[in-house]
Amino acid sequence: MNNLRPLLLAAALAFYSCSSDPLDQKYTVAEGMQPLLDKKIQPPIPEHDLLFIKDAEMTNNRNGIPNEGKTFNELLQQGVKLYAERKTTEIVDSIAYKVEVEQRAKAAKE
Repeated sequence: MNNLRPLLLAAALAFYSCSSDPLDQKYTVAEGMQPLLDKKIQPPIPEHDLLFIKDAEMTNNRNGIPNEGKTFNELLQQGVKLYAERKTTEIVDSIAYKVEVEQRAKAAKE
């Protein structure tokens, strides 16, 4: 039975490391996004999620907000929110531009 104890412990650790969500890991400046790029993660993190996380990381750096200690999931949610805000702004700007063009065309006809 004593011979099985290390084997069971190793199996439990392997199961835990495979079943834990990599997005729950804390971001560190030293590692950056490297833990999410590990080839052992199955299924791999989707590319668009990595882009959202990177966007949040860069936005925080630009604004002097520390990323250290935030989970990758928190950064992902922030990145999704930033993307949605940008898309909303693009749509509003596009509508405003179309209205302006129509007003100019109408004024030119008069």
